[in-house]
Amino acid sequence: WYQPISAERYRMVAAKITDPELFAELGKNLHINTAVIEELLESKNIRLLENLAGNRSISSAALLALYEKQVSATFYPLAGNPNLPAQIIEAFYIHGQNDQNMMYQIASNPNTPEVLLRELYKRDELKINKGLASNPATPIEILDVLKIDTRLRNALTQNEVFIEHHYATKAVI
Repeated sequence: WYQPISAERYRMVAAKITDPELFAELGKNLHINTAVIEELLESKNIRLLENLAGNRSISSAALLALYEKQVSATFYPLAGNPNLPAQIIEAFYIHGQNDQNMMYQIASNPNTPEVLLRELYKRDELKINKGLASNPATPIEILDVLKIDTRLRNALTQNEVFIEHHYATKAVI
């Protein structure tokens, strides 16, 4: 997962690993050469494509290429990937209105446009609110309201923006 994967190393790995599930773990690697990513995007291994979709080191161009393949198994990890272009997030939002898992992924994605974050907040659903609470792009006034719900404390403590705001506005006696 952490070793840089050059074209040469990829050929070695591909020659040695015959188990498709184990090979799919390659998609989680944070140091994959761009040419290797392009080759991996052509794979028929759905689990590998899912792992690539969720990999936060993959470029937005590669994520766009993956989205264009329209492999439904990749949609949730794509929607949660902070490198996903906003227009794809908007498409997921439009087409996934009744899918709470999709709405959670969108709510937690820091690249989600603010207007969508505000729309998601209006839904007042716990799972979606957990995504909003953990998202550093969620407007601070929404985070200030969410902090009242004790069920969201864990998510809020993972949000650096909320923590900074909390300490900056804490009254000193």
